[in-house]
Amino acid sequence: MPNHLLRAEFLQKLITGEFKTPQTEHHGIKISHAVVKDKLVLASETISPEVWLKSSNFEGGVDFEYARFSRDLSMEGSIFGKPGAAPSATSSGSTGQDSQCDHAEAALGSSSSAGDAIFLGMKVESTLNFNCAVFYVPLNLSYADVAGEFLFKNVNYESEENADFENFKVKEPALFTNDHFAGKIIFADAQLFELIIIHPRNEIDLDLTQAHIEQVFSIQNATLSSLRAPSLIVSGDATFENVVPAGRVYLVHSHFQDLTIGDFDEWLKAAARPLPAHSLDRCSVDLEGLSFEDVTIPNTEVKPQAKRLLELIKGSQCPFSPQPYMELEKFLSAHGYPQEADEVFIAMHESERKQLDPWKRPFDCVLDVIVGYGRKTWRAVIGAIALIILGTFLFRASYMEPEDKSTDLWYNPFWYSLDLFSPIDLGMAKKWRPKKLYPEVRGYGQVHRLLGWILIPLIVAAITGIIK
Repeated sequence: MPNHLLRAEFLQKLITGEFKTPQTEHHGIKISHAVVKDKLVLASETISPEVWLKSSNFEGGVDFEYARFSRDLSMEGSIFGKPGAAPSATSSGSTGQDSQCDHAEAALGSSSSAGDAIFLGMKVESTLNFNCAVFYVPLNLSYADVAGEFLFKNVNYESEENADFENFKVKEPALFTNDHFAGKIIFADAQLFELIIIHPRNEIDLDLTQAHIEQVFSIQNATLSSLRAPSLIVSGDATFENVVPAGRVYLVHSHFQDLTIGDFDEWLKAAARPLPAHSLDRCSVDLEGLSFEDVTIPNTEVKPQAKRLLELIKGSQCPFSPQPYMELEKFLSAHGYPQEADEVFIAMHESERKQLDPWKRPFDCVLDVIVGYGRKTWRAVIGAIALIILGTFLFRASYMEPEDKSTDLWYNPFWYSLDLFSPIDLGMAKKWRPKKLYPEVRGYGQVHRLLGWILIPLIVAAITGIIK
């Protein structure tokens, strides 16, 4: 279909109602395959009819800043700006868009510095449609407010500047499917009902700083050059399916209601990947402050599935922090997995030990081996019982003699072993001793006493909660 040259001034008057007709009020304004050389400006205008500007070329860009559309706004298949001289590697000679797209003719290339696609603060009371659009100029939808769906399918974003959705509000699903982004995508402080990103055609750099998603957050079949999402809140299902973190994942202080991570091994590889020497970041996968209500890791034999997060935490190159361990421990404990929760608690202390001063580490190892930092107290109890039984065998009556031979004393090897082992004086250890004929028994008696003074206090400290 041939393109028709329209003046921006004429189009502005038509849309704002200066050429108002019953047809435009009833059927809306539908224009396709137009070419607009100058910037189309509708800043702060209120537009009542439905507006479809499809498969058109806005060479000078558009400025819809703080405009208000009472019905649908569709710019499906339209082109914003003009391509530069050199074609981009991702879109040389072809949009790569879905065959269903009916867009204006365009030779795709690098972004142009001329014009902008400004929708700052715009409000749309129904659906906003950018399917099959091509952007050579920066897109600014910050502070825009959409009451219906936001459609962004088969879009070519050729500008290397940020696609700005900062403080963007959408009350129905925002759908990004099969798009190409040359620049970073910023959803900082956005308030979204659902955000669904499916099969982007290149690696994407995504910023969700302090965004709030009420229901579904889903990324599918994507490679992330970077995911920055500090303080992100997802109140519904968050799903990463066939997602490869090729770069940094930053989920510091984010909260997920139900988190699902597919292809978990790819996340483990990302966590183990060291950062470049010049990087100011802490690590490749940063989970400091991350919290969640439920976790699913499909296609894993580990039960519960959430326990595999321990591999991600331990495998991270981040400086030690107890918070990710404590969050996972709390989750496992609350969901009826006390043994697994204890394993996470012990793993936390084992990781912390690497940060301790060298002279503190031996005692920390003792706490780990003997009582499992208070979570495996049975080890010390079994050890103590075994030593007392061993003492009962070694300190039998034929090996013993009274301290005062003038007194005929009652002797029991079990009570002697228990008294010697216990820090509490039971009276028998003072009245009896191994005979000089058995120096090895005398020597063991000193070891027996020393082990008792180590194990009994540790058992008491673990039971009373002093060791944590």
